[in-house]
Amino acid sequence: MDMKSRNVFVSHVQEDESHIERLYDLLKRSGLECRDSSVTSATPNNAEDERYIKYEIIAPQISWAGIVVVLITPQTLSSEWVNWEIEHANSLGKRIVGIWVHGNKGCDLPDALTKYADSVVGWNSERIIAAINGEDSWECPDSSPMEARDIKRIKCQ
Repeated sequence: MDMKSRNVFVSHVQEDESHIERLYDLLKRSGLECRDSSVTSATPNNAEDERYIKYEIIAPQISWAGIVVVLITPQTLSSEWVNWEIEHANSLGKRIVGIWVHGNKGCDLPDALTKYADSVVGWNSERIIAAINGEDSWECPDSSPMEARDIKRIKCQ
């Protein structure tokens, strides 16, 4: 199998960190290797200043990544950090892909994801890879279509 690779930043809440490795394993079995710049317990920092964390630690990692993936769980909705990461990724013109975590039956999406996502897909390697590679679709966790969106986001380059 010819392995392709992508630079990825995964926006998530700390409680969902275990899903990152599962996601990468799923994609690797389908021929996509992800080089990760996500902030996890494996890459801790001792910073306490919120502005420093955002602009000196997280922002460069988002900038490095070609794709920003957002793990969607019920806890994602209330995370100010996830919303900030999505908004920052959008300001840099990054492709933003929401992925419903395996087993998720559906929940509300973070406001920034609703506004700026290029694609939202279920936990299915083919659908995730298609979204990462540029296919735009909005799906429920079971891969059925979400209701239509009024506005399609267009990136100017």
